[in-house]
Amino acid sequence: MPSCNCGQCDPALPLGSPYTFSNFATKSVAIRYTGAQIIALSASATYPVTVKVGEIDLQTNAGLFALSLSSSITNPVAGVAGVFAAIGEADVINITGMTKLFLSHNCEQNSIAGLPNPSSRSNSLQMGQNSYFRINQGVKIAIYACAPNDASVLVSAVLTAFWIPIQ
Repeated sequence: MPSCNCGQCDPALPLGSPYTFSNFATKSVAIRYTGAQIIALSASATYPVTVKVGEIDLQTNAGLFALSLSSSITNPVAGVAGVFAAIGEADVINITGMTKLFLSHNCEQNSIAGLPNPSSRSNSLQMGQNSYFRINQGVKIAIYACAPNDASVLVSAVLTAFWIPIQ
């Protein structure tokens, strides 16, 4: 069984083994920002640079076996707006080449003023498996976001982690 070499997981332990996840727990975090609010958190939060806007702290050693990211982005201006689920690191990160990125939803201009409901606005992504990724206590799963500096850009998301406590 392969192991993780990210530096935050225990490389001596396998990523996981098949389980019946009948005793699992969930934690969620929800965010809602305008593009201007995201830029207010970090002036450099334009794609591919992102800013942390929420995080999940499992508060124990955990076996993460699934994630769900449901998001809605309305972007009536030029530029990329997006949300990204990743291992929580610094408050501001560049996602180019990032190896700890789980799920993402990003889009360029997808609506016109007066038409705030494009078909590409909403997205729901999940990842899961019948084994788990070991997440050590203190390591957080975060939502990062980027957007053009415009109050008409609307970004909202819910990130849910499905996990089991492990030793």
